[in-house]
This record gives sequence, structure tokens and C-alpha cells, in this order.
Amino acid sequence: MNLKNQFGTMGEGQVDIAKVLIIEDDEATLIALSEALIDEGFICRPFVDPNDAIDYALENDDYVAIVSDIKMPGMTGLELIDELRKGPEPMCRTPVIFVSGNATKDDIQEALRLGAHKFLDKPINVDDLLFTLRNIAKEAMNALVDSSDVEESGPDDENRQLIELLAHETRTPLNAVIGFSSLLLEPNLQYKPTDILMMAKLINEAGEELTKKVNLILGTMTTSLEGGSKLEPTLAQQVISETLDRTEIKDRSEGKVIKIDNQTGNRLWCINPRGTADALEQIVLNALKYTPDVTEITITAKSGKNELMLEVSDRGVGMTKKQATRALNMFSKSDPSKIAIDNGLGLGLPFAKRKVEMQGGKLQIRSFERSGTMVRMTIPDTQFVA
Repeated sequence: MNLKNQFGTMGEGQVDIAKVLIIEDDEATLIALSEALIDEGFICRPFVDPNDAIDYALENDDYVAIVSDIKMPGMTGLELIDELRKGPEPMCRTPVIFVSGNATKDDIQEALRLGAHKFLDKPINVDDLLFTLRNIAKEAMNALVDSSDVEESGPDDENRQLIELLAHETRTPLNAVIGFSSLLLEPNLQYKPTDILMMAKLINEAGEELTKKVNLILGTMTTSLEGGSKLEPTLAQQVISETLDRTEIKDRSEGKVIKIDNQTGNRLWCINPRGTADALEQIVLNALKYTPDVTEITITAKSGKNELMLEVSDRGVGMTKKQATRALNMFSKSDPSKIAIDNGLGLGLPFAKRKVEMQGGKLQIRSFERSGTMVRMTIPDTQFVA
């Protein structure tokens, strides 16, 4: 879906804005807040039940922000954002603004840890909320690129868009760093040593997330600028072993079973082992993110007609046909393979696709919603090696 079709106009000289999901268990507050935003040109979709909002977010991609109360019966705002971050695009990375009149210090800390965009006190200062939503909407408008435009754009255009994405994606971990460090520097608040240690740990985690996102974006940019790939006689098992030995794979595979099915034996393949492992890593990370604990992920190596096929199969949430098509298109709304890394980026699968195509190969997805996904990369054996 092209989100430009969902944008309303705020007025002359102001940015266009898109739909906002509002979740509030008090119907009078929900109606008043919706009316206030509609009066300013926003398209609002109100929900009393957070579960209904999650169902809507799963089935649609026509919203740019979520405004939610934090103290609600049945499901708290913190439980809501935790569910959102586990879901597919765009819900897993949609900015969430919390509003509450009785949030505790622990609530604020946990909201920041889960990647909340902002925390506003009740009674709501509508000007503050509008300012925040307008900035979010402006960034969403700037990030919109039709898939047809992406296909026709060159490396310079894509790298410009990657830089814009870098600026957008670094906000969440930076907000966590700034938020928790500000709490630690607040002179009127006294913290226990355990609280200080916890916040220091969260600042460290946010810094590590920021590093990973920057590295992935810069890696995707440099991939388009690389020249020839270094080809070496390589065993499929070597590529798989190197991939699984990488730190991020080890960290994220706890509680999950990764099975290896190498059907190629000791055959040597003339491929780029590093580039192939880079691609396989992103595919495996994607599977790990969307596969429940204590379920199996399988990496299969097969011999085609002078080509190596590496498949990663999982039993995770799966994707609709529409999502699977978008998952390989950089900068499309239901993807930027924005699905790959953690809360968000989504450059993982497009990055893998680039790495495979640099070797003359192709990357394919076969997925069924709620039934798992299989991603296959096929790489030609450029020189037969017995």
C-alpha cells in the first residue's frame, strides 16, 4: 500500500499527516482526544480494547503512530508495546506515544526500555502531542518511496535514502540513552544501587543496538559500491558454521533449536564465502526473531544444477503474500525488510538479497501467514570444483 493515499492535509504550509491509532479505555477521553486530533487534520482510528488495536495493526499498514494510555484493564500499555514490537511490519517499529496521569517511575523506565517514542502526562497538553505527531508524520512522508521508484533509482538515490533511514532509526536507542541518563542526573530523584545498575545496563543495551543498526545501514550502503567478489572453493558446511558462530546469532538463538541439514556432502563450491555468510546471517536473524522459543529452525544446503541452494525454514508467524513480496524491497512500507533487526530496521533481507545478487544468484521467499517462512538463496557455482 502507498501511504500517500492515506494522508490528510493539515493546512497551508504544514506537512501532510497520516492515520493515528488511539487506544484509551475511557470512552469520554477517547472521543475528546480523537476530536481534537481530527480538528487538526489527523485521520484517527480509536480503540477502547488494546487487543482490537493489535488486530488492526496486524492487518493494516496505513498508520504512522500509536497514542495509548498506559493503565488499562486487560492489557497495560507496556504489555501492548511489547506485543507490537514482536509483530511484523509496520507495527513492530511504529512510534508509540504513551499518555498517563498516574504512571510510576518504573513504568517510565520500562516504556523507554521497550522503545516508547515519548511519554506525556495527563491532562494531555494537546500542543505537545500535535508537535510530536507532526514530526513523526513528516518523517514518514519523507521516508515514503514507491517500490517502482526504488527499482528505477540508482545507488546514489538508495544511499541517500539509507542515510535518511539511519537518522530515523537511531532515534529510539538514542532516546533510551538520553532518557535513562537524564533520570540518573535528576537531582531530586534518589535511586537504589540496583536501579542505577539496571539503568546503566539499559543504556549499554541501547548503545549496542545503535551500533548494530549503524553497522547494518553502512554495510548495506557499501555493498552497492563493492567491486568484484572474492571467489573461493568453499564447503557449504563452512559457510553455515561460520554464520552460526557469529556473536549476534549466538545471542539470539538461546531457547531455540537450529538444525543443519547439509545434503551437499564435501562438494566444494566456487563462491564468495564471506558474502554468502553475511547473507545467511541476516536470513537466520530474521527467522530467530519471528520464531517462538523451543521451536525449530532448519538450515538446509542442497545441490542444484551447478548451483548451491541454502534454505532457512522456520515455524514462526509467517507473512501474507503481500508482505512476502515487499520483504525484499528496500524502503517499502510493509517491509523495509524493516523486519530484520530487532525493533526495527528492516534492511536485513534486502541486504541479503544484494549479497546474493552480487554473485549472480537470487533470493526467494515462500511464506504462509501463521505457518512459517522459508527463505532460499541460490548461488551459481561459477567454476566447477570437484
